[in-house]
Amino acid sequence: MRLYDELPYPLLTHSSTHPDRLAVVGRLMGMKPAAPDRCHLLDLGCGAGANIIAMAELLPESSFAGIDYSESQIETGKAIVARGWG
Repeated sequence: MRLYDELPYPLLTHSSTHPDRLAVVGRLMGMKPAAPDRCHLLDLGCGAGANIIAMAELLPESSFAGIDYSESQIETGKAIVARGWG
């Protein structure tokens, strides 16, 4: 087991990364972001994916991908998706 696997990230969501917020910030910065309800979001260092799993449930027409160095975290995320969140 790698040291990284011994201390997993907590299963939290982060409102500052929600596509609605990112779209507003992008528009304020003069960008033309994708519609939040049909976006593509990549989460680098996603842990077990709690953040993107929660967003994926709220935005089913969007696509979400998570990448993490910890295989055990990814497996935990897959199990959460398989059994349903909550």
